[in-house]
Parts: sequence; C-alpha cells; structure tokens
Amino acid sequence: MKKILCPRCGKEPAIVDKTYGVLPGKKCQARDAKSAFLKIGPQFVNISKSDRIQHQRDYGAKDLLQPFIRNRPNPEFVRAYPELIDDYYNKKEIKNL
Repeated sequence: MKKILCPRCGKEPAIVDKTYGVLPGKKCQARDAKSAFLKIGPQFVNISKSDRIQHQRDYGAKDLLQPFIRNRPNPEFVRAYPELIDDYYNKKEIKNL
C-alpha cells in the first residue's frame, strides 16, 4: 500500500483516521497547536472550497434578482426571466423598459 503523505507539507506521513479521513502529519499538527497558542488560525488545504462556493454563487445568482428596484422595474430581472414579464409588469412599465 502506498504511503499517504501530509496534505499540507507533502513530506511527512499523514495520519489516516477512520472518522475524519486523511489528517495532517504530527509536525503540521504541532505547528497548528503552536499557532493556536500565538492566536493565529490554522491553515487548511481547502482551495477548491472557495472555487466551489463561487461557482454556486454564480449558478444561483439570478435567483436573488428582485422584479422591482425602488418601485421601478429591474432590467436584469427582465433579461433573466422574460417569461415572467406579464406576471410582474403592466403594459406601461414594459413600454418604458
């Protein structure tokens, strides 16, 4: 079986836990404990998390659009939901867009 290396430094062996999965090695964990003592937060290997969150924000961005902004029709809402124009706006408002 291939030895799993620390996800942070990639040099020392990682700790494999049945519950938590692959954890950083003892030296990296000791460094975390020291940084906690110094009031510095630990560093996690989780770059893809920020990418995934941004992708979810971009994917669901139009769900947050409001049909009106300051009692005026929102042009972004009209572009995102052209099928709902008749449900939200009257003919005069549509004409002014």
